[in-house]
Amino acid sequence: MGGGASKTKPTTISAPVQGGRDNSTSVRIVLIVGGPGVDTASQCMRLADKFGGVALCTSALMRAELDSLTDTGSTIAEMVLQGKVVPAHLTIKMISAATAQQPGKTFLLEGFPRTLDALGLFEKTFGACQRALVFDPSDASTPEDQALRRQLRAYKGQTFPVVSALERRGLVHKVSPRSSDADALFKAACKAYSDS
Repeated sequence: MGGGASKTKPTTISAPVQGGRDNSTSVRIVLIVGGPGVDTASQCMRLADKFGGVALCTSALMRAELDSLTDTGSTIAEMVLQGKVVPAHLTIKMISAATAQQPGKTFLLEGFPRTLDALGLFEKTFGACQRALVFDPSDASTPEDQALRRQLRAYKGQTFPVVSALERRGLVHKVSPRSSDADALFKAACKAYSDS
């Protein structure tokens, strides 16, 4: 993949779970990963628009489940009320159902996996990702904001090991713009996506 831009209408899937995919079915997935201060969901949508892929933002998939009356939506709602993290197997179930709606497409997946355990479950279900676009944290080396500092610690402790594991396999393409401007970030992301 790569090269010129496609004029295909951008697609975003946010339908509730209605079924799944058998394990070990290979699906073309590009991971969109970013640290604190980076709006990876917007970048994922813009990249899908430009390159003709399907954007899968896990937050949108979860919102669709919460808005539905499915068993998965009810389970997620209960977990959110209890302040619990939605387990990886439920996220996998949502992603699997979404990818099954458009077989043969390339999916840009944002927001998952965030831990090594989740990466293992992801690969068991979908196979290896095609590649991962990794957005460096935006000006977050010495954040004054306490929430941003907590997010950065979580990123380094949980998600960075995922990035390292993928990097050892040659799947990571880093996006490190000189500016935190969203358009500059997108320009850098397009170059990384096209060059990979």
